[in-house]
Amino acid sequence: MTDIRGLKPLVDLTPEAFGIFLLLLALAFVASWFLGRNTLEANPSHRHPKKNLSIRQRLDLLRAKEKLAPEAFCAGLSEIMRDFLKSRYGLLCRRLTTTEILQEIEKKGIPEQISALLSEILQTCDLVKFASLSPDALELQQQITSAYLILEYSRERGNP
Repeated sequence: MTDIRGLKPLVDLTPEAFGIFLLLLALAFVASWFLGRNTLEANPSHRHPKKNLSIRQRLDLLRAKEKLAPEAFCAGLSEIMRDFLKSRYGLLCRRLTTTEILQEIEKKGIPEQISALLSEILQTCDLVKFASLSPDALELQQQITSAYLILEYSRERGNP
């Protein structure tokens, strides 16, 4: 091979063409951000309407949904109990497994009455969500009653 010429660049961009490319890229980013933001504002299902409700009010709403599938019920109950742990004890446990939550509860010294009920609720919810356990309505009612008991035990200890 006697060809000593260098390889041609993949794209030969002049400084002006590169500037136009960056400008178009920035406009596309701004447009996608603006459209995404308007979509979230227009669709209230993406908002968090339960953000201003207390734990008890959220439990009341969950209990009122009689025809809710067990998976959805347990997902909601698990979320509410995790939010309770965050608001009451400062535990950031939304992304923790049940085992990790129970370890954190033990470290914090949470009363046995509360920790035993929380353990039962979270483990049952895990079985329904991940192992396809199909509890009947009475079992689900027992879980939400345990959640109300946790709130009462917490309130008795001088905490809202």
